[in-house]
Order: sequence, then C-alpha cells, then structure tokens
Amino acid sequence: MRSRKKRVPDHEIHIPTELLTEILARLPVKTLLRFRCVCKLWCSLIDSQDFIDMHLRLFQNNRSKTHLLVMEEIYRANGEECTFAIRRADTLRKTAHLHTSNNSYQIIATCNGLVLLWERISSGGSDLRLWNPSIRKALLLPACPSEHERHPLLLGFSPFSNDYKLVVFRYNDGLAQDVSMSIAVYSLRNHSWKVNVNRINVPLSFMRGFPTQGDRVFCRGAIYWIGRDPYLRKVKGNQKTHLVSFNFDSEDFISVELPDTAKDWFIFLLGESVAVSSMDIRNSPVWVLETDGGFRKDPRLSRVVQWDSCNAFKGISIFLDSRLLYNQDSDTFIIHDSNRVNSFNPTTRQVQQLGKSIRGTLTLDTYVESLELHKGTQGHIFSMTK
Repeated sequence: MRSRKKRVPDHEIHIPTELLTEILARLPVKTLLRFRCVCKLWCSLIDSQDFIDMHLRLFQNNRSKTHLLVMEEIYRANGEECTFAIRRADTLRKTAHLHTSNNSYQIIATCNGLVLLWERISSGGSDLRLWNPSIRKALLLPACPSEHERHPLLLGFSPFSNDYKLVVFRYNDGLAQDVSMSIAVYSLRNHSWKVNVNRINVPLSFMRGFPTQGDRVFCRGAIYWIGRDPYLRKVKGNQKTHLVSFNFDSEDFISVELPDTAKDWFIFLLGESVAVSSMDIRNSPVWVLETDGGFRKDPRLSRVVQWDSCNAFKGISIFLDSRLLYNQDSDTFIIHDSNRVNSFNPTTRQVQQLGKSIRGTLTLDTYVESLELHKGTQGHIFSMTK
C-alpha cells in the first residue's frame, strides 16, 4: 500500500533569498508595499537600496510605456485647479487618481519615476519638491543657494555615483563664447547643495531660452536639448544648430553639430537613444544619436515623419511646451497638442485624438514605477495623496 506524502507546512517552505529577490523585483510598487507586512525578511529586502535599484532597472528595461503621468490645469471661476492622474497611453483613460490641489504647480522635469515639481504657495513664495507618484510621497528640497526661478533647472541620474541630482545653472548675459557659469548641484543621497564655478566650452546662447520639459530628454546619464549658435555665419538668423547635453556624472556640457540646418527641430527618445528631426516640409529625416557622437538616419521613420507649411505634424500643431513620446512596442507617437493628446501610427499613418479636450492645459510624460524616496532618504518626506 502506497504511503501518502507528507505535506510540508507553508511556514517551513524555504525560498532562497536570491530567487525571492528576483520574483519580488518584478512586481508592481503597490503590491510590494503590501508585501512589506509579510515578514521582517521581506520588509528589509524591499526597503534596501539594492532592491530599489534592481526594481527600477527591471521596470525600465521591460516597461512597455503603456501609461502616462498627466497633469491637468483647469481654470475655474474660483481659481485654478491642478489634478494629477495616471492614464493609459492608448486611450487616455484614467487608471488612478493621484492628487488634486488648488495650488499652482509646474512639472519642471521627470527622471526614472521621480517628478520635479515647482509649487507656488499661498504666502507668495515657492517650493521645489521631488515627488514619486508610485508611492504618493514627496521630498521638500532645501533652499537653493542660487536663485532658481529665472534660471534653468535639470533633473537627472548619475550612474557612476548612483545618485539623483538637481542642477541649477546661472550665467551673466553677454556674447563671450568662453564664459564662467555658476552651477548649483543638489544630491538626493546627501540631501544638500554644492556650488561650482565652471568654465564651459559651449556658446552661452545654448543656455538662453532654455527649453521647456517637452523639448529636452534624459538618456543614459545626460540631459539633451537643441541649442542655437550665432557664431556660425553660414546659418541665417536664430536657427538651431547643435545638440547640447549635460552629463550628470562629469557635470560638464557637451555639444555636437546637428546633421542638417533647419529653423526648428524636435527631440524625442527612440528606445534607449536620442532622436531628432527637423521641421522642414521638403525633407524631415529622423536622425539617431550614436554613442560616438555621430548621427545615423532612421530610414523607416524618415519616410513618414513629415511637416506641413504650418509647422504641423500630420495636422497636429506642436507647441514649445509640448511633449512628444515614441513607443517602440506599439510603434506609436504620442503628441501633446496644447489641451489635447493625439497618437500617430507610422505604419498605418493614422492620427487619432485620445480622450477629450479639456478647458485648461495638459502636461504629460511617460509613467515609470519606482520605489525611490520610500526608505533611506534624508529630509522632510510627506504624503501627496488625494
């Protein structure tokens, strides 16, 4: 007669820590925060910085960019109302409400799931805060040693130091090509600012009229934007001639000449690379930045990305504060047009409006899940809930 196998009690089942880590790191943030209550081992594992970094890497590498972080500013009779929500990228349907406030907000930058918010407070001043929508927590930043309201702010991640940095740079007006620039750098790890005076080897004009969030992208440890160079006599007027970047590891500026001359360009991420295209009705190739600083043409997208005589993309006007996103998995552009969001499929060449137009303005970016700010961060962390 066969003997029955003894069932091992659940509390005696042992999962190797390495395997447990691999399993948990693939779960969404909301689930992980609940699983902290399972036992002390799971709690300490999820709270560790190594796990937080691993979770972000996996979600970055495998993310299908199916969701957007959207801020709506609606102007009512009794004042302004700002609403933050997570929405599906294919339909703009709301999947989660994050926060609503009567205070005035501005999304300055996003990086790896963190959002840099500028808030005008009722007393007349303003605050800078880092917000993680995934965990509904924000960090109030210490006062910047440089005046930041009239100077460019950059948010990025330094792979070498494994640290998030906020950069404020200020300069004096002038046309000198070799100038000194004061750069204030905030370190999330140290929760403090430092100020350096650097000599920069790029024209000062690249810093004037610094682009809005929609006209710059973060990729592989650097922020990229399109700059103007008035010293190139062969280019007429105030045309954009260079791709400029700030490296968060070395804290230096780098510029490379664009592959063509045009009055206006737009910039976006193509997978893990930076791509640019000129707003030219005759020829609008898509160029991809190579690791050696050169450009290669993307033949497929170059055939379908075309501008009309009104600087509109397939009839969709692009504004200075717009955000243009490209999802390789679905082969779709998401184009922000003032108070509307549209999608464009390069294969079918179809344009579709997503959701309804609103009575105010929209700001959007790709939503990335992250556990950053959950544990081990200095400073005043507070909840930003509904």
